[in-house]
Amino acid sequence: MKSFISVCVLLFSVNIFAAKEVQNGGGGTTQDGSYQTWGSARISVDKDPLGFYAVPGLSLLTDRLLRMPLPENVKGELLAAITPSLARNYHQISSDKFDPSARANLVSIYAKLLNVSPENVVIFAVTEPKTKKTMLLPEFFRLTEIEQAAILFHEALWLVNSKATYEQIINIEQVTQVYLQEPTNRTHLLRVLYALGVFVNQPMLPLVPAMILQYRPESILDEDWSPVIIPMDDFFGGFDGLDQFLCKRRPAIKCLEPFPYKIDLRDVIRVKAAQNPENLFYMAFSDYLQGAPLVNVSISDDVRGTNPYIEYYHSIFLEVSIQAPKTLNFIMIDSQARRVGELYFFR
Repeated sequence: MKSFISVCVLLFSVNIFAAKEVQNGGGGTTQDGSYQTWGSARISVDKDPLGFYAVPGLSLLTDRLLRMPLPENVKGELLAAITPSLARNYHQISSDKFDPSARANLVSIYAKLLNVSPENVVIFAVTEPKTKKTMLLPEFFRLTEIEQAAILFHEALWLVNSKATYEQIINIEQVTQVYLQEPTNRTHLLRVLYALGVFVNQPMLPLVPAMILQYRPESILDEDWSPVIIPMDDFFGGFDGLDQFLCKRRPAIKCLEPFPYKIDLRDVIRVKAAQNPENLFYMAFSDYLQGAPLVNVSISDDVRGTNPYIEYYHSIFLEVSIQAPKTLNFIMIDSQARRVGELYFFR
């Protein structure tokens, strides 16, 4: 049976940045011989679990997750791991209910894991994935609300994936705390989505929000994550980028062929990301294409009429929306708002 312990590492060193980065980080250990059950840790559980509003930081964390541009399947999984229920419980543990020798043992484990002195380790919470119980220790209640929310998210992530690594959990906790401190910062939001995407094996999580923010920047303030319409040209790196995939030089330029079946966009988008370092779409797209480089375009030319292919393709738009599938697909519409096909990725 595994338990995971949130810890605070107070590094009193000259490296101020490092101290801030790990000051409120949670941690967990899966080292052989270092697992702690409730019995071995000798933690007594209060009879009645805490209600939703009795857990500091929980309202803030839940509110922010509900507002985040996440697919419903991911959002639902995270909220289920966070929200108290008949199966999911939080308990407040007073100092006299946490055996001193057990605390010292846990501190020793984490001091070794984090390579710090035991005096610089503070335990905030203990979570047991099997019973879905989180014990909130006295030190937890001395944190700020944002720090508490970050610790609670840390604990919930162990329930989403009990085999996660300490590095994964602490990374998500840290970027989440930065985002909670400044929720209108676009980059902070995208970093949380990227870390979560890696964690739940859905790397597309930051891509669509990045596209929405690039074409509708006010979405971060309005919290409007409804679909946006973008030119298909932009998806292929611009007007010339689309031509690169459509036209052949023989030696004259010929652009009459139907759209190629599979297209590798990695190099084109890498270049666009380097040329436009502040473009959120190309930044997120370049990352995503490392794992899903091939794009398929399926276009019906029933409505094309006599228009040349090259003109027809340049007049198409993509409808981009937050979606649940693990593979992305976008609806293609023409200048008259007619659905003419779809674009999707191969992994």
